[in-house]
Amino acid sequence: MGEDKTSFWTDIKLYEEILERNPDSYAFIPLAKLYRKLGLPDDALAVAKRGTGRHPNLVAGQLELGLACHELGLKGEGRTALEYVARITPENVQAQRILSEIYADAGDSAAAESALRIVLDLAPNDLESRVILDSLARTKGVSDAVAIAETTGSGEFDISGADSFGTNLSGEELFFAEQMPAVATESSELDEEIHELTDDCIIEELEEVAENEWAPNQDESAIGHAPVVSATMAELYVKQGFNDLAIGVYRQLVAQHPMDTDLLVRLNELLSMERNSSEVPHPEVPAPPFVEPSPLPELGVAGVGDDDVQARPAHRRQALVATLEGWLASIGRMKECRSKLH
Repeated sequence: MGEDKTSFWTDIKLYEEILERNPDSYAFIPLAKLYRKLGLPDDALAVAKRGTGRHPNLVAGQLELGLACHELGLKGEGRTALEYVARITPENVQAQRILSEIYADAGDSAAAESALRIVLDLAPNDLESRVILDSLARTKGVSDAVAIAETTGSGEFDISGADSFGTNLSGEELFFAEQMPAVATESSELDEEIHELTDDCIIEELEEVAENEWAPNQDESAIGHAPVVSATMAELYVKQGFNDLAIGVYRQLVAQHPMDTDLLVRLNELLSMERNSSEVPHPEVPAPPFVEPSPLPELGVAGVGDDDVQARPAHRRQALVATLEGWLASIGRMKECRSKLH
């Protein structure tokens, strides 16, 4: 690496200061990447763990965690982080490539082949992945031949065609494959130059990360270039339940290949599925029956209902009338006295 390490340490200090001021900052992502570039995977792992602990759904953070684990040989933890990245952003070539290596080391050839096919669909010129895929295919061919021989009991099997199974490499490509190291090298994206940053540049970069929030259809690798679209990517979105993203990919493919009827048919199928799901009738909840409120009783004398007055005994009604007459007589006498005084 030709970059000045002094500049790297300056950038690291700036990112660390940002995290000290705001532990919830996304600055842990570029900080972990810088640590890895300086050959400090342990520091990168510690930073990535703290960051993903606060932001577990941040795809770029999980990617840095997976890469740090990969460099330290922590395959279990790295696999979990990278599988999350591949599930949310299946077009992430870097995650798919490392996962294929982890699967192959674990003996899961089918999963390794699946990841490598995704890589080659998105990056068809990736010779390294093609050689590894062909090697897995040859190994599978030999295993199948051995299984057939054991089943038939002949004890003999022919693997003469195994070396050529799935391969069509030139002499130059074969030489390159022989010289290739066993462990896959990191993506060239990680070797791009890191420019000297100022406080304003760092804040602007982190604000851009916060605005994108790493939605299901984008990740850190999406900043700066658009992902390659393909039918394989669209079907991966369908399997994950992101039909709207798959429809967007197929629309781009139809625009690029208007004469491809298969793409158009598949796009119409997905659109029909979306319409049907949106037109599912919701059960109507019946309104509660209207209950007319009971009428209030009409009030009679002194706020007593007429029925209550009629229900009183006769002698009590007479006593009430006599009392009222006495009040009226008293009122009359009082008026008479007042008139005499005046």
